[in-house]
Amino acid sequence: MKTRATFLGLALILMRAAFAQGIVSVDLLEPAESVGPLPAHLRIVDVLVDVPSNDQWNWSGIRALTANGAIFAYHDGDPNTPGLQPGLLAPGLADRFLTSVSRSRGRNSNSRFLSPGAAIAGAYNPSGPQAITNPTELNASWFKSPPEDEWPFGIDGWVARVTVDISNVSGAPADYSLWGVGSQAPPGATVVLSSNPPHEWQSPGTVCGTFHFPGLAQHGFGRRGRIGIAPTKVL
Repeated sequence: MKTRATFLGLALILMRAAFAQGIVSVDLLEPAESVGPLPAHLRIVDVLVDVPSNDQWNWSGIRALTANGAIFAYHDGDPNTPGLQPGLLAPGLADRFLTSVSRSRGRNSNSRFLSPGAAIAGAYNPSGPQAITNPTELNASWFKSPPEDEWPFGIDGWVARVTVDISNVSGAPADYSLWGVGSQAPPGATVVLSSNPPHEWQSPGTVCGTFHFPGLAQHGFGRRGRIGIAPTKVL
């Protein structure tokens, strides 16, 4: 279900925005849109890049934070190292519902989770040599890899999956009809996921660049407003 304008119960606060020659939109993955049953303790946000016929996705960056008991859900990027080593690329089909990034892929395409066609550049904002993947912060930039020009133009696709574990969010409902999508938190909301820069004057919390516009594009979801999952009632 694409960007909703209303909020019921618990709301996922995201938005749709223009950038350069395309549109970035964000959507809550619902059971009817999924391949297989969704884990009850997760809420999943997918980022879509819609480009015109003469352009293609080139890179993206995101800085996202959790709050109020929610944490990011990652797959283990290095099973040979003790403990969870949070990974962002190629989680595999068994972990397709966990946080990951890729080049433009079909939402439920196996290649999105097996062969992402992307590489991690580092942290997005503040920039750094390593992506930040801890329980409460996701800060990463990624680009198409290999960067071949033969990739077809005009391919819309999903470039990021941001997943939060809501097990410890007080009062979080199981009913998906009580979740919504929008760009502003309703009054009394308790935001548990946001995508914003460290400072309001900086580049937006989520960005994309395209082949013809490789520099910083317009915001993806969230600049000043709190963006995330939030209840419409005070819990």
